[in-house]
Amino acid sequence: MRQRARIPAAALLAASAMLLAACGGESEPSPKGIEGAKKGGSETPSASPSAPAGRPSVELPDDLEMNFAWGGTGKPAENAVYRDAEQFFRGMKRASARNDLKDPAYLFYSKSGGTKYAATQIGLNIKENLAPTGKDRYFDGKVAIEGGTAGLVTCRDQSKVFSKNKKTNKVYRNAPDPKTSYSRYTLRLEKSSKGVWKVSYVYVTEGVKECMP
Repeated sequence: MRQRARIPAAALLAASAMLLAACGGESEPSPKGIEGAKKGGSETPSASPSAPAGRPSVELPDDLEMNFAWGGTGKPAENAVYRDAEQFFRGMKRASARNDLKDPAYLFYSKSGGTKYAATQIGLNIKENLAPTGKDRYFDGKVAIEGGTAGLVTCRDQSKVFSKNKKTNKVYRNAPDPKTSYSRYTLRLEKSSKGVWKVSYVYVTEGVKECMP
């Protein structure tokens, strides 16, 4: 197995800054401070977290596992961005598994373009009466913060994520396609008045070689 090439944090976040500035014009300026970009230090996948007080549940069904090998940077503000971005992804998958566009978790951790992106993904599952199952993995996360705005870039491996029919529970185990199984996600997050980092924009690049094994 070849060694995965890693994209420098500065290069990734510089690209995300330009992208999010262009696509998120209705919001605050996109994050700068690229030289200070921090990468999560631990490679240990996180367990399914319990919801903090006052926040909606992101509990997933037993047949769906999400691992976030982001770790932490030792900086509370950066760790908070990682935490709430993880909750956003979990909330979106939870709503997809439940076929529920009104599930409160993804709505709690998103706004504007982030909510629209999640609702579109959830809606596709509802339309086809499908639910996600398997193992979903996010890794090589990098984050930068400028005031109340943050940028997060992460790789995703969904080669072990499948769809199942909600009525029959039949699982469609298609062979992984490198063009769609390994992706890079660029997120813009904005901090709410209550201290929640809400995803306001999502951009996905499929078939990224640096995210492949």
